[in-house]
Amino acid sequence: CAALQSSDKLDLYEGIGSVLSVSDPSVCISVADGVLQHMHQLNAEQRAADAALCDAMATQVSEDIAYLSHLAKGVAGSEATKIPDSPPLASKDGGSFPPVQQLPVSSDSLLSSSTAGAVSGAGPLQAFYQVTLDVMQTLELWWQSPLVRDRSCLFMHQMVNILSHNTLSDVFESFTARMMTWAAAANELPKILRVVYQFVNRTRAGSIPVISRMIPLFHSRVSQLCCELQFVRSEMGVVSEYVKEQAEVYRSYFSVLHAVVHCSCLPALFTEPAVSVLGAVLSQLVVASQVSAEFELPKQSLQILSRLTFQQCGEPGFETLSAFMIDTAVPQLLNVVSSSAFDLKDAKNFFLVSELCQLLKYLIQKMGDNGLQSLYALMMKAPLNLSAEESGAVCTRLRDEPRASAQFKSSFRQLLEIAQSRRPT
Repeated sequence: CAALQSSDKLDLYEGIGSVLSVSDPSVCISVADGVLQHMHQLNAEQRAADAALCDAMATQVSEDIAYLSHLAKGVAGSEATKIPDSPPLASKDGGSFPPVQQLPVSSDSLLSSSTAGAVSGAGPLQAFYQVTLDVMQTLELWWQSPLVRDRSCLFMHQMVNILSHNTLSDVFESFTARMMTWAAAANELPKILRVVYQFVNRTRAGSIPVISRMIPLFHSRVSQLCCELQFVRSEMGVVSEYVKEQAEVYRSYFSVLHAVVHCSCLPALFTEPAVSVLGAVLSQLVVASQVSAEFELPKQSLQILSRLTFQQCGEPGFETLSAFMIDTAVPQLLNVVSSSAFDLKDAKNFFLVSELCQLLKYLIQKMGDNGLQSLYALMMKAPLNLSAEESGAVCTRLRDEPRASAQFKSSFRQLLEIAQSRRPT
């Protein structure tokens, strides 16, 4: 094994996980234990090492974490994925793993003691839970290494596949909070947020408490590390790598929000502490709907806003959301699609028009006559400036048609073309 290249070793460990987790789990767990022992040896030697040696050791640590990830990837395709949800496992000292609010981000260890050597007698679930705790402890020591942070994200991706959400939730929350805080640059955020997206999709309603506590941190870190959402082209018509990187962060962030509103965990946005930043999040979504469609952000933001409208607008206790949609979101969205800069013949832009039609239909459906009258009045004002007859026809079709049909969307696009021709250049 020592003579193999790193990439070949990764394939080998994945194969070991895939085969032995079915035929002989004890050998698979023994392999993991051997990797952990090497990793703990590096942990013990860290304090005495100079900077150059620490860099070399960090590379070895990252490789160990990668081996464990690929071992887990192999296990994920076996019987381990059939393990049902269970009560949270205890940490080695007998206590439950502490929630993130009790764990300030510092150099203090996440764990009370090492688990190296302890996994050999465990079953697959207990073993990989203990492996996860070990990797988290190692991450605490080596978090300043970008490579270790990167490999830790890949490892957690596999743990989301293997462990039940009841088992993983607390350690996942602590991991995510630290990784978001330790991220040194914007380009680290997408990998972290993709793991969160996976966690939400897999745990669904079970992720509500965790996500509610995490949303303010996501919003804060994205805002701190990224530029404003008004992405622009250079004078040569070329999007810079910097802008592409920033757009990728927002896409990953909005993917998490998209999963939240579509995976039975929408209440996460409307409970504390997430609700404290909901207004700022909604404003971000409206701004994102106005950037170029090539970044895919308008599509994501409109789908999120549509889902929020369908689920919550018009419901008791959600009057603020309904008012935001009518007074802020819809006027700005109509302003975008009626601008002469908005090419209605572009396929991506027509998709956005279709999403907007669906959102408007949901508003009328959920808010009844109040929504109908508000939308009727909006369409007769700038920027659309429709006549009373035109506005009434649009609102009536939105109300009466069972769905926003292709024919209606085409008719609405024609009205937007008329509105664009009326606007001063």
